[in-house]
Amino acid sequence: MATNKFILTYADTLEKVKFFNRFYPAIQEIGYEIIVLTNRISALMFNYNPTIKIVKKENVSRYPYVDILFQARELKDNSLTQEETATLFWSVYKEVLRVLDKFQVDCFFIFGGLSAPELALRRIAKEYNIKTLFFELSNIPGKIFVDPSGTNAESSLYNDISRLDVYTYSAEEYQTWKDHYLRKKEQIKIPQQALKRRQMNTFYLIDHVGFLLFCIPSEDNRPFLRKLRRKLYWRKKILSYDEFDVKKGGYIFFPMQVSNDTQLLFHSNVGNFEAIEYSISLAQKERKALLVKPHPAETEPAEIMKLAEFKKKYEMFIVNLPSLEILKYSDRVITINSTVGLEALIVGKKVEFLGRTFYKYLTEERLKKYIMSYLIDFDYFSDSKIPLSSVKQCIMRLETNY
Repeated sequence: MATNKFILTYADTLEKVKFFNRFYPAIQEIGYEIIVLTNRISALMFNYNPTIKIVKKENVSRYPYVDILFQARELKDNSLTQEETATLFWSVYKEVLRVLDKFQVDCFFIFGGLSAPELALRRIAKEYNIKTLFFELSNIPGKIFVDPSGTNAESSLYNDISRLDVYTYSAEEYQTWKDHYLRKKEQIKIPQQALKRRQMNTFYLIDHVGFLLFCIPSEDNRPFLRKLRRKLYWRKKILSYDEFDVKKGGYIFFPMQVSNDTQLLFHSNVGNFEAIEYSISLAQKERKALLVKPHPAETEPAEIMKLAEFKKKYEMFIVNLPSLEILKYSDRVITINSTVGLEALIVGKKVEFLGRTFYKYLTEERLKKYIMSYLIDFDYFSDSKIPLSSVKQCIMRLETNY
């Protein structure tokens, strides 16, 4: 189908390039093409449908948009210096402007929205009045979060949870979904995103060569060997787990979050260890045990070492049981804004959210509408093409803000 409308996006991983490739052929059926900007030269090795453009480094004589740069994830998690963050931001900014000169770009697709390249897209969208649609993992298998305003605490739902009230759902379909979801959770011990973080593959090495030799900006300039160590790191070297019979109950459950999670860096006034100290005080007050589970995707040795020190200092149990099993027998759950908190709501447990998340505003009715109607049905981790009905839902949310 002939078209002159384009969607522009940025992908900082090969996985995200593949994700946007899966919009084909459905996206063409409704009159769009996709242009993917990326810093991953490995993307050129595949016969992808979107137009792939590799971002090259731009010289920065001054720091443009300093107020925006200080909000970038790369600065928050110390993966880039201020100068490197400015280079990444400006490189993407200039490339986007070149694309706008050549193509009729109708909208931006932004995955996340807090990295320097994504902030560049957001800035240009504001300056040129370009519509944007934000994507984020929902951590509900087979569904993805899509919002016209942003993700997490920047989403339209955080600003107004009553937006969910216009949606409908079938009680029978929800119960069928819930039964299937809980069965699958009992079978899958490690979340898909945790498995992805542990992978170390040839494409990672190819992309690193691109950063070194082809003037391509990286989003993480920490020493390569350190990054390699984190990829291959096993926490069991310094952390031992406790035995605990969860079926006896009488405990509070605190699931940790990945230390560089945007939820912690941007949407919470407390970190993992402040939250643990709060949970300890509450457990002591209620005379209950405290069970702490490290996030399975955590690869930062310093975070694990600090947890080991906490274990020596405080009375608590460090466990590695499946989260659903711990949830089922817990008296309550304390979380910052973890997906485990959402799971706790699904199984009907009392949850206290310490971070800024719209999960804390979900009533039982709104929870069902969120899962069954607001989240869009396609799986980020799948290799299958995204169905036309789901692509149409994305575009409708873009056009109607609902």
